[in-house]
Amino acid sequence: MKMSYNNITADDYTFADNNLNEMWAIKLKTKYEGVVYCYGKVRARLADEDTGQANLSFQYQILDAGEYEPKELEESEDFCNYIGDVLSHVIQDAFDNDKYRIGDELTNDGTQEST
Repeated sequence: MKMSYNNITADDYTFADNNLNEMWAIKLKTKYEGVVYCYGKVRARLADEDTGQANLSFQYQILDAGEYEPKELEESEDFCNYIGDVLSHVIQDAFDNDKYRIGDELTNDGTQEST
């Protein structure tokens, strides 16, 4: 069962420079503090037509694991769920503030695919 972190706010993360490409990275400030990563390809699929709920799948790459082991993060379902909820917040915030762009694709051989 997926743990939900729907109470994520902008205080839980910040945007950071990404030296690999022009896309912004995310630096976590609360849970998994100090971890820096970037998202790759993001897909949304309608999960329930009646409620309009969608599932997100995404690729990501850890740029700085902070005090964690990169492999530990990559294998952690909790970490993946958490950064998925951060992504949900980023997307919702972008739509709420009319600051979104659709169609860009991050191409990077080191990305990880979410489940």
